[in-house]
Amino acid sequence: MAVAGFALGVGAFFTFVVPEVAFTVLGPHALGAFLAAMFPRFYVIAAVLAAAMTVAGSIAFGVGRLATIAPAVALLLTLIAWIWLLPLVQAAIGTAAFGLLHGLSLGMDMIAMLLWLVGLVAAWRAKAPAAVR
Repeated sequence: MAVAGFALGVGAFFTFVVPEVAFTVLGPHALGAFLAAMFPRFYVIAAVLAAAMTVAGSIAFGVGRLATIAPAVALLLTLIAWIWLLPLVQAAIGTAAFGLLHGLSLGMDMIAMLLWLVGLVAAWRAKAPAAVR
């Protein structure tokens, strides 16, 4: 459960706080370079945390439980956003397609965070077997 809470904090901070502050401080021209350098690292951290939640949920609750399925789907979304969508977003900086691709990326990030929350609540409500407590 601690990993899910940490992941939610990291996800929210790097999705909502960092880009806004970076835009204010760096301006629109330097912002693209900063975000291009930051978001691959964000996705590495998000993927590792989602994988850790999936493994922990599998060990504690079993494979078919919501506490395992939600972070597994979040991991899949994170990998898709990182491997497939991020390069498209970066290539589209300064074009008309950027807004749509960035919005899709942000939406996928928010859905992943929602799934982390679902996994956290499901883990909190479920009782792990005594052997793994």
